[in-house]
Amino acid sequence: MPSTTAYQDEAALQAIVAESPALLSGVSGTPMVTVTELEVDSSRYPDVVGVSESGEITIVECKLRANPEIRRAVVGQILAYASGLWGLTYEAFDKKFSARAGDGRSLADRMLACADPDWDEEAFREAVAANLAAGRFHLVIAVDEITDELKGIVRYLNAQTGSNVQIAALELRYSADGDVEILVPAVYGQEAADQKAVAPPKHRWEEQELLEALETMCSPSARSAVSRVLEYARNHGGGFVGGTAGYPSGAARMPVHGKPTTVSNFYADPSQKSVFSLNFEYLADVFPIATMTEFAVRLRAIPELARYLNGLESVGFKKRPSIPINEVLGAPDVCDRILKALDELLMDGGADEPAAG
Repeated sequence: MPSTTAYQDEAALQAIVAESPALLSGVSGTPMVTVTELEVDSSRYPDVVGVSESGEITIVECKLRANPEIRRAVVGQILAYASGLWGLTYEAFDKKFSARAGDGRSLADRMLACADPDWDEEAFREAVAANLAAGRFHLVIAVDEITDELKGIVRYLNAQTGSNVQIAALELRYSADGDVEILVPAVYGQEAADQKAVAPPKHRWEEQELLEALETMCSPSARSAVSRVLEYARNHGGGFVGGTAGYPSGAARMPVHGKPTTVSNFYADPSQKSVFSLNFEYLADVFPIATMTEFAVRLRAIPELARYLNGLESVGFKKRPSIPINEVLGAPDVCDRILKALDELLMDGGADEPAAG
């Protein structure tokens, strides 16, 4: 018999789940990045939150059988965590995730470090945003020993809830003998969750839909500025690429040094202010550090823009700062100066030494 047949405490179970997310079933995309004790609000901290490379979000609550909360309270806890994350913007979720990770890297940067070489960051961001907007989560209750009551609750919830909510119980029996640790995983409820998990059809937004949404959120000058950025992309061999978020979105994409590059994204989230992003990290893939530095200097000379562009150099320009469309892009001369800076960037020399990152 092994010398140990039980976890020391729930923190030990939590650590195993966070460090070995492959144990979590029902996630179609791997790998996954995780954090523990993410702050949903001042009173809600799920044990583990993970995001797969395809943008699926998993929320885990860990309980030992000895804890009386394993009976019913754990179900209320995990549903409360899901309700707290439901409706967050990508930017708000990213801020919470990065703050808890504690290493200064964004969610996308952390995923980039472990994702497949052909990983699409833009599609990832859109998938995370869509899942947050819809409240589409994988909910996992991780236990050392499952109870019949918990099995029944998991079966019932999967039968009575829609495809956006998938719930499973993960039993991780544990033994240790010296330096050898043994986990015996068993999953309950995943088959029922998989049967109802029908991927929602993705609507790809049209340019006119984005502009119409911005009519109710932005001044005429701000909406005109968005149109001018998209026209700039068309004049350089590109154009508008529709997003698939739960609200109107899209990108200005054009070839830069022969590589299709998303220069800016636009989001018209009705629950938040409309924002656009300047995609430094994509440009940093085709321009040298010195060229990117000059580009950043030109943009920081625009007073309305400067405060959003801090810290670019320290992360190798691997950032996409989100900037209010109405207050910044719609301000006098801002769009003109951004497009002029892009002109100068495109005229500045080669892409033989892209920025590190």
